[in-house]
Amino acid sequence: MRMPRSIQWRIALAYTALIVAAMAIVTVILVLYLRDELTADGAADTILERVITVTGIATVVVTVLAVALAVMIARRSTRSIRHITEAARKLAGGNLDYEVMTHGSSEETRELVDSLSAMAGSLKNKLAESNASHQRLSAVLATMAGGVVLLDGDGRISLVNPAASALLAMPSSPPKRQRFIEAVRDHDINSMVIRCQRLRQPDNLEIEFSPTKKFLNIVAMPLTGEHGEGVLLVVHDLTEARRVETTRKAFVANVSHELRTPLASVKASVETLEGGALEDPKASREFLERISRNVDRMTRLVGDLLDLSRLESGEDSLNLESVDIYRPIKEAVELYKTQANDRGVELSVSSSGGLPPALADEGRIQQVVANLVENAVKFTPRGGKVQVDARSINGALEVTVRDTGIGIAPEHLPHTFERFYKVDRSRSDTGTGLGLAIAKHIVQAHGGRIWVESNLGEGSTFGFTLPTASRG
Repeated sequence: MRMPRSIQWRIALAYTALIVAAMAIVTVILVLYLRDELTADGAADTILERVITVTGIATVVVTVLAVALAVMIARRSTRSIRHITEAARKLAGGNLDYEVMTHGSSEETRELVDSLSAMAGSLKNKLAESNASHQRLSAVLATMAGGVVLLDGDGRISLVNPAASALLAMPSSPPKRQRFIEAVRDHDINSMVIRCQRLRQPDNLEIEFSPTKKFLNIVAMPLTGEHGEGVLLVVHDLTEARRVETTRKAFVANVSHELRTPLASVKASVETLEGGALEDPKASREFLERISRNVDRMTRLVGDLLDLSRLESGEDSLNLESVDIYRPIKEAVELYKTQANDRGVELSVSSSGGLPPALADEGRIQQVVANLVENAVKFTPRGGKVQVDARSINGALEVTVRDTGIGIAPEHLPHTFERFYKVDRSRSDTGTGLGLAIAKHIVQAHGGRIWVESNLGEGSTFGFTLPTASRG
């Protein structure tokens, strides 16, 4: 260990001062001791022997004292340096809280101790800032909807966030230095990564990823890092956007289809009247009635579309109040009592009584029940039954409409509440195909759920739940 130059000078001066002082003392002693003998005659040999003896003894004493003093001075001077060396090792090992001892330190070493302490404090602050930045980055990556994957120059995974793990069906903690192609076995994505690395240009890919059945947009950006030319992948889920686009196209097509038929009928009736049928009172009355029915049908369709739009956008607020659930049920049943009798269908309400009031918009709930009852009566053959029931279950109210009608095939059940969805057997019906979709949105706006159970040829059961009103 190399000591500071100032300490070396101190030790050298100590040696010099000690030797000079010792020699001066020896000289004085010799002069005093041999003063008489040096003036006498014939004592030269004896004097020389004495001088040599005394000088030898003095030299040994001086040497011992010098060595002892030098060792003491060196130990005292280098003690603080040993403490500083130990502190440097601790700091280098990551122990930034280690306190350097300053007792007995010289001015120079005290300055060094202060510098080490300041350096440790600065490193500790920088490390805290780095950890805070890392935690913020980790939080951002963990909560991002988009996926992020960082690859090094060898195509191995350096970083992956939870969204990327879900979108690309990757393990949330892939094995260290795992190759990307091993984690995501997709030729198109891997080819894009290789192309981005080779050309050092951003690349883009839209793909339907088979393992997750999702439409993904993947952007590759070239990066330069410690492991060579890496790639940053940003993954966006387009599945919902594709679904919305498909729904929009289907919606436009369905609206066009639903309007085309009544418009064509109206046009044909008008052309017939213009062609001379207007002169025939009976024929003109028939065509006018046909025009009226088709206009009513289009009016209902437009009304249902506006109603559904308001419900989906949240513009139509509910007037929630405490409601006796049997009141909207009975009013809805009365609307279709005559129709049920004409069709030879028995329509009834099963009342168990004693139910708590519902927290609901009475008019909207009547609309839901009326829609379900209308469908049940419409698709129940003569001699069948339609029964509406309400009961309290698990702290909520459950309303069901059961019929003994023709039922719904299993493949159609998942689509029952979709807009404009009609089973082939009902395509000739004059309904708009929006009633069940509207009913679903009304029930969901109340915080309930709606469902259907059915077996083909055995009838159907539609049901929905509503929250009960607070009893205060």
